[in-house]
Amino acid sequence: MINERFPHSSIQPLGFDGALIETLMPRFLPGALRRAVAKRAYGFFLQTEDGSDVGNRVQPGTPPVLDYDEARLPGAALEHRRFTRAFQTALLKAGLVSFTKRIGLNGTAHVCGSLICGRSPADFYVVDGSVLPRSSRVNPSLTIYAWGLKVADALVRRFQLERPALSQVGTEAAYVA
Repeated sequence: MINERFPHSSIQPLGFDGALIETLMPRFLPGALRRAVAKRAYGFFLQTEDGSDVGNRVQPGTPPVLDYDEARLPGAALEHRRFTRAFQTALLKAGLVSFTKRIGLNGTAHVCGSLICGRSPADFYVVDGSVLPRSSRVNPSLTIYAWGLKVADALVRRFQLERPALSQVGTEAAYVA
């Protein structure tokens, strides 16, 4: 579900089960009340794409570290707060009470915009979501797959031009690998 007032936000109706919803409810509520409400609740996942900032990236190391600070993107944080409030207001107008729990970076499934590429195509090739500036309201998996296929095709063509005698051997493997 999307709303034109919030161009980088969307709602996914996930239908969390009662046990998960209970863990997301405020801890100050008595356990029996949390369980009773959770049995009758429905879960939604509200997300706002944050865009890119050169400071938000994977830092090299062992293991690599995601250096991310949402303060670098105040517009995204503001849109998400307004989006969440608008959804809660719409639910309240429909006679439904809601609560939210911020998942934050732990809920990130598709990190985009976290890689600075080389200065020319000869430097290196990257075929994951880190080269996308944002995932544009939707799961970027198909875009990432298409990007990977496009880069693989370009690499095969380059390999065939640079090594024509070897290009006939193992071409199929290049597509599978």
